[in-house]
Amino acid sequence: LVCLGGEAGTLIEVLVAYLNAKPVIVITDTGYLTDKLQLLVDKEGYIDSRKITKIVFEKDPEKAAEKAYKLGKRCLEEKQGKI
Repeated sequence: LVCLGGEAGTLIEVLVAYLNAKPVIVITDTGYLTDKLQLLVDKEGYIDSRKITKIVFEKDPEKAAEKAYKLGKRCLEEKQGKI
């Protein structure tokens, strides 16, 4: 999931993705409520003690896209290894 600014609904999407162990990248400095997600995560990038998946923050949209590609590719490779 790539979060590009948003309000309460987008916050919910980020939390649901986290709970479902989906990679999350948040583009920051958008001026929206989602910028405050950085205040919720610990130093390692997790929302809670379960440490389900890291929340990655990136200011540059192009770098966010590169990270999303790499995370998606890694997830696919991990799933293929389990089949």
